[in-house]
Amino acid sequence: MNLYPWLKNDYEKIIYPHYINKNHHAIIIESQTGLGSVCLLKNIGLWILCKNKTMYSCGICKSCRLMHTNNHPDWHDLKLLQHFSKDLSKKISINTIRYISNIIFKSAHQGENKIIYISNINDLTESAINALLKIVEEPPKNTYFLFINYIPHKFISTLKSRCIIYNISTPKIQKSIQWLKKKYPNLNKTEYITALKTNHEAPLLAEKYITSSCPQERKLFFKYFLHSIQKKNLLHIIDIIIKTKNLEKKIFWICSIILDAIKWKYNINQTIINIDQINIIKILSLKFSIKLLSQSYQLWINCLKTIKNIPNINLELLLIKKILSWEEILKIFIT
Repeated sequence: MNLYPWLKNDYEKIIYPHYINKNHHAIIIESQTGLGSVCLLKNIGLWILCKNKTMYSCGICKSCRLMHTNNHPDWHDLKLLQHFSKDLSKKISINTIRYISNIIFKSAHQGENKIIYISNINDLTESAINALLKIVEEPPKNTYFLFINYIPHKFISTLKSRCIIYNISTPKIQKSIQWLKKKYPNLNKTEYITALKTNHEAPLLAEKYITSSCPQERKLFFKYFLHSIQKKNLLHIIDIIIKTKNLEKKIFWICSIILDAIKWKYNINQTIINIDQINIIKILSLKFSIKLLSQSYQLWINCLKTIKNIPNINLELLLIKKILSWEEILKIFIT
């Protein structure tokens, strides 16, 4: 459970109050996905359960060994406990909270601390949150609560008010590049930045992107996209969108390149996402007004909403209609 390098400062900030015996029994980590929040909280839990800790867990005591093998009896992952509480739903229900409540009011198996862990607070039903609130308000002795809240999910303020909250920010892009470069040394700087920028600058999402087929799919997509612009026929991109996987991702790529063109017009180039597609960005920026680009962006956002909200819709027909509407918006260009 080695900490990712960008999390070490956050870890020490959270551990220090515990180290000087001014700790809070309930912690919420708020972050976007792909930053390693699970790793961070598990390291905090490892420290809380460790028998020979300093600012870091010792790694060799019985508790540490049990944690490293995912067998510590005082580490209670509520998502995993659904099975034992006979809860077959996808969300953590009130039955699971009742089940864990019966356990944590007993003595710890290792004689010291107990931890209740939730890897995503969005997994809780509303009734489960209300039941959990009562336990957090009056916790059993030596019981700690470690929760993750992936922004923008919001949960009831009453639970939030009884926890100490730590916000985990995305690391500086140079630090993320250094980490990626150690793992994947054969890429160039533009490829590292593109992987990060197209994945909200989250290093773990960027790594997943690098090791997938997405980079090749994305390059091929924008090759077709550029060709369709040059030929003044946007219907050329239908095949590359509909006949391959990740339809929503491809529509996101269209939205992102349109936004980049708007940024280019406003000369805020430092926030451009598709830095490897400057040629397309320049063409869109030079040929179309802010108004037309904004209308184009809204058209594709609406397309995404339609796909998400209407099951079993004829996707090919929907995309043809959207592209024809897009051509109508950009009629100065295609005439």
